[in-house]
Amino acid sequence: QILSKGKSNKSTFAQYRYTLDTITEIIFSFRDTNFISESILVNNKIEGVENYYEKGSLTRSLTYKNGCLDGFIYEYFNTGQVRELGFYMCLNIDTIKTDTLKSIDTNTGMETLMIQTQFSHSIKDGTWYFFNKNGKITYKEHWRDNIMYKKEE
Repeated sequence: QILSKGKSNKSTFAQYRYTLDTITEIIFSFRDTNFISESILVNNKIEGVENYYEKGSLTRSLTYKNGCLDGFIYEYFNTGQVRELGFYMCLNIDTIKTDTLKSIDTNTGMETLMIQTQFSHSIKDGTWYFFNKNGKITYKEHWRDNIMYKKEE
């Protein structure tokens, strides 16, 4: 099922919904001929999102629990090397709100449907690692209850 299609003088955009079973769907997003993101929904709640650079390598991977950001987050350089690794904890799943929004790029005029989840109930927790392009840890942040209490360089 096509969710949206848009075209401007610079590029085209499309989103497709693929139903796996009665409760699971995947939304694929494309810009021009490039695959840019994949969202997994279970019972209309996000369970995972992966974003991609235009050349195809993974830029970010997020884990959700019942639509709430909950679990590891990985961010990558365009080389595929991990740039950032951390953990989010969902505090209250029952109050999470997920909306589908329509946005228009003011530069290109391209319309986009976006799934937006309210993250205010997800907090950073534990040790977050930040890496350089060679894979070496450049610094660490230590989080508890969404407050960074220590940074190691």
